[in-house]
Amino acid sequence: MTDTRWNGESCLARRITAIVSDDGRFPAYWARDLVGTRRNAVEITYGGSTFYLDDEDGSGWAKVTSGGSPARAQRSLTVVPGSIEPRPSAEIETTARVFAALHRSAEDTVTRVIDLYEQWVKAGPPPLGVSVSRWWDARLVELHDAIQPPQPAPARCCGKPPGVICVHDVTPPADQTTEK
Repeated sequence: MTDTRWNGESCLARRITAIVSDDGRFPAYWARDLVGTRRNAVEITYGGSTFYLDDEDGSGWAKVTSGGSPARAQRSLTVVPGSIEPRPSAEIETTARVFAALHRSAEDTVTRVIDLYEQWVKAGPPPLGVSVSRWWDARLVELHDAIQPPQPAPARCCGKPPGVICVHDVTPPADQTTEK
């Protein structure tokens, strides 16, 4: 857990989101144009009081993790009671996105393998006269391709077979000519 401070003394602080409320105590309240919007904020409990700092740009969290000194400016927020929600850390959000992508990939792979299994059941055993070893080799290649699909070959510019030189291989694009 991160050490958080206010005026150099230990305090409780957590990253949250909250809906901005108007603050009638200040005629020139800096966040008046943001009233009703949800913002990233830091909730601070210190000396028996709870208050909020704007953290949309990370400055609120930077203040409480760098000692909470009055020398570092802050933007206080007034929030709508009951609108406070915890904010997950960036690491948790990144991890969740990675796991979601891996889950989708695994689901796709399992679906391909199940489809292949159903295709094999429908096809039945190898026909008479076909080598069982060659038949199994073909099934294993199909299974491999279902688990790890082959990468598409790079597109050829002219459709000529590999090893044949085409005009695009020897002629530079118009914007890369050496003449001045």
